Amino acid sequence: MADHISQLIEWAKNWRDDIDALKKVVSADKADKTVRRYAAAALNYVLSKMDLIPDWEPSLGLLDDVMVMRICAAHATKSASADEGLDDRTSLHFHRLANEEERIADLLGPLLHGKLRAYTDKVLLQAVRQRTPDTIVGDKAVRARVFDEVDEVVRAAPPVQAGDPAELERKLKTYLQAKLK
Repeated sequence: MADHISQLIEWAKNWRDDIDALKKVVSADKADKTVRRYAAAALNYVLSKMDLIPDWEPSLGLLDDVMVMRICAAHATKSASADEGLDDRTSLHFHRLANEEERIADLLGPLLHGKLRAYTDKVLLQAVRQRTPDTIVGDKAVRARVFDEVDEVVRAAPPVQAGDPAELERKLKTYLQAKLK
């Protein structure tokens, strides 16, 4: 399990590239709307102050964000037309995010992973700062504001630090179990 926590930490350290890929998916006007909505939901979650794990929590604050991004991508790639309208590089990155959900499932186990997947389905319907994924996808001005705000969150995020993997795993699961009823 320690290698799974280490993987989550690596994802959090490099989340800027994932955010950029999600922004490209949302901006791809010819892409499937469901795929774009899931990418917008993931970005909206990054902006949410109602995270499963508060962003200020050392070493853990971004882990829920990177997990939600991957689960949203996994949901989206189940669409029959998930590749349509995306350039090859963006499609490859997006599918990699989706495939990485398996690591999350391995770490969390079937029950907690299932609860996180169900929670992520609800993110698709939630408004953050009065913007839903549908408004982000449908309105270029709203989308530009969201992108600017996400960039600000990324710049302001504290550096991710690896700690004791067993302790990080325990804390991660404790947060998720408390929030995902």
